[in-house]
Amino acid sequence: MFIQTASPTLIHPPSNTQYPVLRTPNLDLRQITTADRADLYELFSHPDVMRFSPLEPVSGFNEVDTMIHDWRDQFQQGTAMQWAVTVNHSSERLIGLCGFSELDCEGRVGRVHYYLHPMYWRHGLMTQALAAVVRYGFGTLNLNRIDCWISLENFAASGLLEVVGFKSEQIVRQGCHWKGGDHDMELYARLRRSIPGH
Repeated sequence: MFIQTASPTLIHPPSNTQYPVLRTPNLDLRQITTADRADLYELFSHPDVMRFSPLEPVSGFNEVDTMIHDWRDQFQQGTAMQWAVTVNHSSERLIGLCGFSELDCEGRVGRVHYYLHPMYWRHGLMTQALAAVVRYGFGTLNLNRIDCWISLENFAASGLLEVVGFKSEQIVRQGCHWKGGDHDMELYARLRRSIPGH
């Protein structure tokens, strides 16, 4: 079932000093800060969250601090954007992450990824978050193509991408080696022209 979501509201315009904040009916997507260290550690050390990720679970706060620093640098360089997913417009607690792991605004392409704490799975929240990020990419960033690589075994991820309008383009057998095994990967993508009015 397709979950209808309102267009995200851009609270702060993008600039060198202000991070764009997106709002959906149930979520705020905001900049990740050092205040999110504990929540990020809980998210990226959870075995269910990391099951289909090529990343190893984090083992300490030093790794989390490095991630936050790298994300800040990538945003300033215009090569990636990560949002903290927070719920109900009243809680600052990070429950997930959604954004562009790779971004090329000149080439008009971006690659999305997303993580959500299992406590909030199956409530349609990441559908709202990803839809907001995609709309921001096509609208404000003027991207033409947004894609995402996922493990072929990750049926929840493929279902979410399809709900948000992505189409499967390619399956690469044993296309990625991580955590001691070779994994089949699937490429999903959505084009700007698939949005009404473009």
